[in-house]
Amino acid sequence: MGKVLRRLGLGLLAIIVVLGLVAASPPGRGFIGEKLALRDGAQAYLIGYPLVTMQATRQALVQPPAQMNAFIHARYLPDARNAVNVISPSRDTVYSTAWLDLRDGPVIIEQPDMGDRFWLMPVLDAWTNVVADPGTRTLGNGRHRMVVAGPDWAGEAPAGVTLYRSTTNLAWAILRIQVDDGLDGISELQDGFRIAPLSNPRDYRDPAVVERPREATDVRAQVDALTGEEFFTALADALRDEPLVPDDPAAVDMLAKAGIVAGQPYDASRFSAARRRGIAE
Repeated sequence: MGKVLRRLGLGLLAIIVVLGLVAASPPGRGFIGEKLALRDGAQAYLIGYPLVTMQATRQALVQPPAQMNAFIHARYLPDARNAVNVISPSRDTVYSTAWLDLRDGPVIIEQPDMGDRFWLMPVLDAWTNVVADPGTRTLGNGRHRMVVAGPDWAGEAPAGVTLYRSTTNLAWAILRIQVDDGLDGISELQDGFRIAPLSNPRDYRDPAVVERPREATDVRAQVDALTGEEFFTALADALRDEPLVPDDPAAVDMLAKAGIVAGQPYDASRFSAARRRGIAE
């Protein structure tokens, strides 16, 4: 979790400013309580932002006919309009994504022979940590199979299969395939990537296909527009399934100060009016 806090340096600067306000506060329990709540809320916001954003992204992308544990293939190159949620999208690769639900057990992903095409498929956990990095650099371009397992699975992968362990039961695989001479043959390569439960390796789920560019939902803008109470309600809901990774007592304490406890719904009504105002900011 320290990595999350370090990545959000600007947010930490905001917390420093808030602490300065608290230090300079005139006497008055209500005012001081409000500013302390603002500090606690800012810290909790920084900790929870990656998880809330990942959940919102999943909800935006996994819409019928898309489904969990199946690929979503884009048959076009990205641009600023349809890749708004991708940090620095590559303009010479096509994208496919797959949201993995590992609660019922691992999944096995089949990768086709990629020929001379560069490819990579980082897998992120629910906190946006990269937990796997399959691709040309690490696996080569020959036909391959890999297993992605959740944190509670204690089994072993079959012989000849690469095992990746996710730190959360929700994971996001983001596949990119190089395009430098047109899109001919790319769809066949995308369709060669298949996902099935490890317990039934031939039970592949049909992928969803997006044939034409479409304007993407700006998930980050949606998350940024949430009120404090809406954000912390979403965070508490997400924490029921995806605990802090790694387990971080300091972060748990920071969340608790803002009224967020894993496994419990968020309830702002138990705070004083001053603390509710501070957290809402």
